[in-house]
Amino acid sequence: MPRSQKKRAPTKRPPDRRAGDTEEIQGFWHLRAAPFRERWSLVLALELVAIAVARIVAAYSVLGITSDEPVHLACGLE
Repeated sequence: MPRSQKKRAPTKRPPDRRAGDTEEIQGFWHLRAAPFRERWSLVLALELVAIAVARIVAAYSVLGITSDEPVHLACGLE
């Protein structure tokens, strides 16, 4: 039998994906990112809030609204 007429073994094809399929592909999000987010999201949010509060409190002495009030009050009294 000539080479061009030999039967080839069927190759496996991936199943067709349709809109109704519920099967999910396990990728980076499902294997790594989602568990990390579920475990550490609250801790990370609280740390970011604490850092923000610390920076705001540290800036009060420089950028406080009432830091120049004594001068304005003295000018107003005169």
